Amino acid sequence: MSYRASECQTHEPGAPAEDLAGELVELNRVLKMETEKRHSAEMALRKSQYLFASFMQNLPGLTWIKDTAGRYSYINETWEETFELSSAQVVGMTDEELWPREVADKLRGNDLKVIATGQPLEMQEVVPLQGEDHYWHVSKFPLLNDAGELTSVAGVAIDITDRAVTERQLRLQKTALESAANGIMLADRDGAILWVNPAFCQLTGYSRDELLGQNPRIVKSGMHGASFYEALWNTILKGEVWKGEVVNRRKDGTLYTEEMTITPIQTDNGEVTHFIAIKEDITQRKEAEEAIDRSAQRFRALIENVSDIVTVLNENGDVTLVSPSVKRVLGYEVEEMVGRNVFEYIHEEDLPGVLKVFTQALEENPGSARSAEFRFLHSDGSYCIPEAVGTNLLEDSVIGGIVISARDITERREAERAKEDEAETNAALLRLETALGESRGVQNVCETAVELLSEMLPDAQGFVWQWDQERNHLLPVAAPPGLDQCLRSKFFNPAIHFETEDDVAQVLRTRQTLIVQDAAHDPRVGEMVIEDFGISSFVLSPLLAGRELMGILRLWRTRGATFTDREVDLVCSATQRIGLALAGEESKEALLQHLRRINLLNRIARAVIERQDMNSIFRAVQQQLEDHLPIDLGSFCLYDAGAETLTVVARSRKGREVVSETGDSEGTVLTVGEAGAQPCLAGEVTYIPDVALAKASYLQRLAAAGFFSMVAVPLIADASVFGVLFAVRRARDAFNRGECEFLQQLGNHISLASRQAQLYTDLQQVYEELRGTQQSAMEQERLRSLGQMASGIAHDINNALSPIVGFTDLLLMGDDLPERARKHLTTIRTASEDVVHIIQRMRAFYRKRPVEESLLPVDLNAVVEQSLELTRPRWRDMDHERGVDIEIDTDLQQDIPFVYGIESELREALTDIIFNAVDAMPEGGTISVRTTTSTRLGEDGNRIPLPIVLEVADTGAGMDEESRRRCLEPFYTTKGEQGTGLGLAMVYGTAQRHGAEFEVESAPGEGTTIRLTFPAPTADGETRDAADESVVAPASPLRILCIDDEPMIRQLIEDILETDGHAVETAEGGQEGLAAFCAAFRDDRGFDVVITDLGMPHVDGHQVIRAIKLSSPATPIILPTEWGKQLSGAQDTAAAADAVLGKPPRIKHLRAALQQVISPHR
Repeated sequence: MSYRASECQTHEPGAPAEDLAGELVELNRVLKMETEKRHSAEMALRKSQYLFASFMQNLPGLTWIKDTAGRYSYINETWEETFELSSAQVVGMTDEELWPREVADKLRGNDLKVIATGQPLEMQEVVPLQGEDHYWHVSKFPLLNDAGELTSVAGVAIDITDRAVTERQLRLQKTALESAANGIMLADRDGAILWVNPAFCQLTGYSRDELLGQNPRIVKSGMHGASFYEALWNTILKGEVWKGEVVNRRKDGTLYTEEMTITPIQTDNGEVTHFIAIKEDITQRKEAEEAIDRSAQRFRALIENVSDIVTVLNENGDVTLVSPSVKRVLGYEVEEMVGRNVFEYIHEEDLPGVLKVFTQALEENPGSARSAEFRFLHSDGSYCIPEAVGTNLLEDSVIGGIVISARDITERREAERAKEDEAETNAALLRLETALGESRGVQNVCETAVELLSEMLPDAQGFVWQWDQERNHLLPVAAPPGLDQCLRSKFFNPAIHFETEDDVAQVLRTRQTLIVQDAAHDPRVGEMVIEDFGISSFVLSPLLAGRELMGILRLWRTRGATFTDREVDLVCSATQRIGLALAGEESKEALLQHLRRINLLNRIARAVIERQDMNSIFRAVQQQLEDHLPIDLGSFCLYDAGAETLTVVARSRKGREVVSETGDSEGTVLTVGEAGAQPCLAGEVTYIPDVALAKASYLQRLAAAGFFSMVAVPLIADASVFGVLFAVRRARDAFNRGECEFLQQLGNHISLASRQAQLYTDLQQVYEELRGTQQSAMEQERLRSLGQMASGIAHDINNALSPIVGFTDLLLMGDDLPERARKHLTTIRTASEDVVHIIQRMRAFYRKRPVEESLLPVDLNAVVEQSLELTRPRWRDMDHERGVDIEIDTDLQQDIPFVYGIESELREALTDIIFNAVDAMPEGGTISVRTTTSTRLGEDGNRIPLPIVLEVADTGAGMDEESRRRCLEPFYTTKGEQGTGLGLAMVYGTAQRHGAEFEVESAPGEGTTIRLTFPAPTADGETRDAADESVVAPASPLRILCIDDEPMIRQLIEDILETDGHAVETAEGGQEGLAAFCAAFRDDRGFDVVITDLGMPHVDGHQVIRAIKLSSPATPIILPTEWGKQLSGAQDTAAAADAVLGKPPRIKHLRAALQQVISPHR
């Protein structure tokens, strides 16, 4: 503040007081005036600042002020909202602190230009926004103070990103249109040309200035009529695209063909305002197509008249063209070949080579040729041999494929092959004659013959039987080393008789070669030969020396292979030479055999004399017999006359190797009846040519182990039999008269020295009993382990079986199903249900039946009829094919009450009993099935029902006492490898679970009777619960969610429910199912019922049920599981589910479950 001198004067000392008061008043006035002026100035400044702030705040876009150092002093609200930064955060900061370095440098540079020039500046700047570059139109201007000095720089920015991008795209589109190879024209609705690109000018010969404003008819050629253009205009004026070929005229008068597309441009209301035409010059393409058509016509005319077959293939080998000569040469119509792949007709053995040549032709230069020779399928099924030359013309514009020229050379090749075959046959026979001449002994002759014939006939196997005139049967003498063991046991065994009408019998009777090229359909061929061994063809040829039969040669092939005529001729010629060689060797061997037996008897006699204990004597004898007689199995037994038993005290080396099969280890006690040794114990040498025909159980075990002929020699001391020597061979009727006499002499030699070994025998017996106890304990452990495995196995079988059971139920619901098909489907369903129950029994193999498991009334007569139907293929069809007749005799009491039980278990048990009866009658017989019951008079005068009896009897071989006692032991079997030893054990388990008594009556030669006696029925035992069958689907359709990780079970449940009219949504796992449930719940489209599996990966049924009940407790949940109702109700999952079903899901059970869970909610 300043004061004027006139307004403020210094008071002089001594002045009057009045003057001083006046000065003070004046000073007060001046101060008041100055104060008012200052207040007015401050108000004006505040108003100016407010107006400036309002101006800056309301400018469009972003506004800011920075001082000359670049620090922000002001930003408007738009700036704050755009960059999401407040004024408090930004004021005082510089661009370097806000933006990337390169952006900040450009912004500062523009600020400095305004500061330097003092003039406003407009420019385009790029500033990032939310991670993306944005384009801004910026105006910057200086701010001056009262002295005119530049103190700040203000700025205004508007976001022009969209406009910048649009402008750039328009520039790119314009450049693309200008650079396009096709001609492009823009015209208005009246056809006036508004714009053309350079390619359009080049196409027509007109410049752009000459075309603009003109009508497109300027290039009209006159080649199209008025109707053509009328249709064109009608199309585009309707707003539709027109596309076609047009012939137009250039400026120089030349014609050209163009492919033109006209697209209308329409407003939002559909009004056509402009047209865009795109034109492509196709003149040269049209001329090339016409030239190709003319060349193709000439090529087709050429192949129509050639005698060879001319074929055109594409790169895949498909026939695109073939000459008519294919009908004459191969028998095919042209239409049959075109479109087919040529490699389908080529023999599979030649196909790899042809494919190799074809591939090489594709890879080589166009025009290169390749030749090939192969077998090609004729229309009559035979194969011819063409000589083909192929040329790669895939790139040829006319042919465009690989041209094959083929000529039939079948006759020439067959003539050449016939000469080669004749030379090979003569060479092979010469080689055979030489080899047979160098062979020594019948065995060596036959082995040489088999070996050479197997080499001469690829993929063929064979063996030789020697004819035994003494026994009137065939004996095997030679087979290849690699012969299948099953085949060996079937064909390569002794005592092949010719009483039957089979293939061998025919050759023995006629003495002529038998050729079977289709074994599967020849009645003389056994079923086992085809099914078990896969033999498809064979040759049986007699080995003759003049008119005397020396043996039979059998050769065969498998997997559909047959014998050619040349091979059959070779076999017939070879057998003549083999027969003569055998005759010479048999004479030599007869003399040598006699000498060997004398020498063997002498050697054994010395060995017996040198030994004192019976064990060493027996082993020495057995060793000599095995090595030099020889035998396949030998044993010595001591006889206990009081107990009428035989105790095995020594086994041969080979016998010890097969003790598990024959069941007669050292120390084993056999009854006289079991051993079939009654004649021998009377002091006679006993020879059994075929133990399989004997009824003794020990002999049956020998047969099951593959040993068929046996000699039993009594060991006699002091006029009494104290032991027996058994000599056994695998072949049937393998001992001749001379060998039996030799064994009798041997028995006399060893009898005198063997009595002292009884003590050793007793000790050995104790040892064997101890080992038997150990094996029994191990068997119990094995049974326990098997039970633990059963549950795991059952899961996989159950999942595979569920679709069979479920879809069979669905098929049976059809009203138009034929009765025969319904019967078959019912049988399938019954058998499948039985398998389901078997699985349940496997799962519970080592568990007791739950008390709560329901037992239903079962009609035993129906179970009998169903079991007989299920086993019919075994006891009727299969056995009839083998020439065996088995009769079924049923005696079923019609008024028999129902028994309580599980029908499928009873049916399976009865099926096992019937199968055992069939196995016990290999030669046929009768199976009798009987049901019976009765009543007795009670004290109150009412009739009281007695137990119900189910009885199955057969007329088979029967069982000895030991087999009868052990038949219920798990894994005990008399069937060898074909039996499991579990059949009757499981039947016995079924009887126990149903409270039935189980009885077995049997004796050797008298058949077997198995009797099941069920408890007497209760008063209500004659009513069958039919409620299950009458369950119907809920009346109202439901929305159901089905969750299961097994696709087939998921599909089955979906089909069952949709058949009943329900809407079903499926999920392939717990996680997907919960997602579907939550989505439907959110959209207020919740499911009426949820069906979920229990065991699923990642998210299982336990988690699914907990999650659904947590979010929607009222939603019913059905839980299907393999455990069904065996799932304990105490478990959280079972308790949370509203219903529990067994697997596989059945229609009636699923409907009942739906009724159960829906009824409380409706």
